[in-house]
Amino acid sequence: MFANNSASTTVTWNQVDGAIGYEVYRATDSTGEFTLVASVGGNVLKYTDSKVESGKAYIYKIRSKSVEGYSAFSKAVTNVFLAIPQISSIANSYTGITFSWKPVAGADSYRIYRKVYGAKYWTYITTVNASTFSYNDTEAVNGKVMCYTVKAMNGTSASAYLAKCMTAVDAPVLSISNSPSGVYLKWDKIEYATGYNVYRMAKDGHEWEKLSTETANQYTDNSEG
Repeated sequence: MFANNSASTTVTWNQVDGAIGYEVYRATDSTGEFTLVASVGGNVLKYTDSKVESGKAYIYKIRSKSVEGYSAFSKAVTNVFLAIPQISSIANSYTGITFSWKPVAGADSYRIYRKVYGAKYWTYITTVNASTFSYNDTEAVNGKVMCYTVKAMNGTSASAYLAKCMTAVDAPVLSISNSPSGVYLKWDKIEYATGYNVYRMAKDGHEWEKLSTETANQYTDNSEG
């Protein structure tokens, strides 16, 4: 069995009766020569390989040692080491929570998972292709701290993962009208919201400028422009 970690791969195997040790061999391609990378005692059933690069395949085989000599080698098995996809941004959007991650060398797809903060298990959401680096979760629950993680995949090889969380807050629905004192804005109250930031498009038409932070669900813009 394999488990990719943040910067290494852990190889595990079953105990062999009478074994007093095990030898781990590795090759970097199917035609390459196997090299001894570890010799461990009979009570050790794993090896952590830290000399790995993301996107590169490594082939391992193991043999046990007893007082009578060495066993035959196990069947050679292949694992692709994949770095952890780093979630680089996460934010509430009009339709849910949107997050993006950095591409991982060697990934042929990405698996996306979510859970509410404090939950024991992750829920699988979907798999996206290797050229997709963002996802919008339309099922984020308002007021809940939503956690997300992404696994890089290459066939059956999977990366380790890290989580990022944020509180889901629904987007207000805005109405606007003219009043004697300025432009009157009103929006629906959002449960769990502790305040509202009010923005206006700048004169250049390219940037939003913050006008105010309100605790009520209304605001009058009496500024010039």
